[in-house]
Amino acid sequence: MDKANSSMVSEFVLLGLSDSQHLQLFFFLFFSVLYMVIVLGNLLVIITVTSDISLQSPMYFLLGNLSFVDICQASFATPKMIADFLSEHKAISFTGCIAQIFFIHLFTGGEMVLLVSMAYDRYVAICKPLYYVTLMRQRTCTFLVIMSWAVGLVHTLSQLSFTVNLPFCGPNVVDSFFCDLPRVAKLACLDSYTIEILIVVNSGILSLSTFSALVSSYIIILITVWFKSSAAMAKAFSTLAAHIMVVALFFGPCIFIYVWPFTTYPVDKVLAIFYTVFTPILNPIIYTLRNRDIKIAMRKIATHYLRPLQNFKIAEVKLFPQLPQEDCVGFFLVASDSQGHLVGNMAHMNESNVSEFVLLGLSSSWGLQVLLFAIFSIIYVTSVLGNVCKSLPKSMNETNHSRVTEFVLLGLSSSKELQPFLFLIFSLLYLSILLGNFLIILTVTSDSRLHTPMYFLLANLSFIDVCVASFATPKMIADFLVEHKTISFDACLAQIFFVHLFTGSEMVILVSMAYDRYVAICKPLHYMTIMSRRVCIILVLISWSVGFIHTTSQLAFTVNLPFCGPNQVDSFFCDLPLVTKLACIDTYVISLLIVADSGFLSLSSFLLLVVSYTVILITVRNRSSAGMAKARSTLTAHITVVTLFFGPCIFIYVWPFSSYSIDKVLAVFYTIFTPILNPVIYSLRNKEMKAAMSKLKSRYLKSGQVSAVLRNVLLLETK
Repeated sequence: MDKANSSMVSEFVLLGLSDSQHLQLFFFLFFSVLYMVIVLGNLLVIITVTSDISLQSPMYFLLGNLSFVDICQASFATPKMIADFLSEHKAISFTGCIAQIFFIHLFTGGEMVLLVSMAYDRYVAICKPLYYVTLMRQRTCTFLVIMSWAVGLVHTLSQLSFTVNLPFCGPNVVDSFFCDLPRVAKLACLDSYTIEILIVVNSGILSLSTFSALVSSYIIILITVWFKSSAAMAKAFSTLAAHIMVVALFFGPCIFIYVWPFTTYPVDKVLAIFYTVFTPILNPIIYTLRNRDIKIAMRKIATHYLRPLQNFKIAEVKLFPQLPQEDCVGFFLVASDSQGHLVGNMAHMNESNVSEFVLLGLSSSWGLQVLLFAIFSIIYVTSVLGNVCKSLPKSMNETNHSRVTEFVLLGLSSSKELQPFLFLIFSLLYLSILLGNFLIILTVTSDSRLHTPMYFLLANLSFIDVCVASFATPKMIADFLVEHKTISFDACLAQIFFVHLFTGSEMVILVSMAYDRYVAICKPLHYMTIMSRRVCIILVLISWSVGFIHTTSQLAFTVNLPFCGPNQVDSFFCDLPLVTKLACIDTYVISLLIVADSGFLSLSSFLLLVVSYTVILITVRNRSSAGMAKARSTLTAHITVVTLFFGPCIFIYVWPFSSYSIDKVLAVFYTIFTPILNPVIYSLRNKEMKAAMSKLKSRYLKSGQVSAVLRNVLLLETK
């Protein structure tokens, strides 16, 4: 093939997602897990659709094919990318590169037509229900699937027809994790303008036309449902909003890359992850797990294949039958059949030779189990990666050619007279934050009357507030007593990681709490159905996931910055805009990325909160003046805290091109003042919380108990 196209290049070098050695292991683990979830999730959909007779319909037939295409879409490059994370020389042969170009356009072209076919199926089902069986018969569905593969094949062959004969005689470095057509075409030893025009005509038009067809079909469906009923409109809008989100994540990067391939950007390879990895993992969730028929079919499969496990149950056995019931605290698992007969020799089991123990864990609450799993998983992965990174042969500073090993924090004030005063003030504030928020967590978990969605989210908010206050405040308090305020390079990156993890999570939690109040006030009859335990847990997991994705995306471009000169950070912690300005490169593009990430997250979350509060006030105003006054009083306090939290974030991150001395003062608001105000605003003004705290006080601080303790202490001192 090399001879045919007069090419001296026998292989291409893939730069991958990042050249940082410290991130390779993290990416390896992260994408390995994602790829396993993609394959297992889509295979589960295919097995469910093919094995259940009730799902033998056009919609699920197309859905099964979409899951198969998603597996193919994720498999053409992801395994190679995962393997390359563990190798230094990321090379791919010329033939392998052409094969990747062939398969990516085959699968993406096929998926585009398949998504349009699914939208057409929903259009016929909703807009022409009487003709649905006639229009969407088996023959039509098979034809649509064959047509999707045919379009994909014609599309990819037309791309290869002008790519395979290009002369490659010089540079062979592809700045991506796979061979993407616009990047490979630019390496050819000729003017690539005509080739780029062909890419626009082919890939660009296909992406844009199919996306336009999808949007048009969704608009027609919404207009049709609009005239039927408000309930049907709400259901259709909820379903189509999720579909449009996945379609935007798939088509957005494709349109951005292929409609204008004349200029390539570093962000192109990040966008490519959306349609190669993220979309295949979202399709099973959006199109199936939110579907009642699919969930019922999956339960049938689980019951069918896990039936042998139903013949065994957990039995409690007293380890020491001679002791009273209240003294027996040991239990272990004993298998018994469906009639309750114990399996095995019972007499032998009751002897003292216990073979296993049951650990009660930190909590018996199922909701907390999921939350604790997410928290400790993140902490564990972070600690493992941190220790692995330290053991690598090259230090981080050597990897990014940095001569800076530490940063100097200028703190809140350079005045020596103010340092003791600030030490006392912030020590008291930090202590109040810990005690106030831990009191809320203890009150919510210990009182059964507070086991409701609102207080569940409130307890999670208090936990995040403790985390937000703890990532930098102890270091700041300690620095008030020292002259030389320094922080190591690794610790500085850790602070950036944790501030964006916790603040990103808190933003989503605040939006979730506003949604909870919206449902409680605007849809009270549906409150328990909408805000079920499962929904609350999902909201908390989403908050941590958003925070984690948000902070890793920030670190992705920060960890590789070269720091070779100034190292003074004009703040009390390592804030991302201030640290990036110390890099020995032009930081304009980095500032744009900060706006696109942190700025967008802050602004969108704040707007969602304002909209939800506005809707609540409008709803309450139409009911009674007393209710309006009470709601206005409550929401005014909430909006005050929200403004104190989001205001500084928006000011700092929406326009990070210029930094001001007031930025570090504003940072105090969302790191210290907001965590101390949240317990006051959200709980201490609440009648139920005050009653629960009174019960807690009477339980642990009974009358005479405190005085007895003080009396014993005084007697010991006199002795």
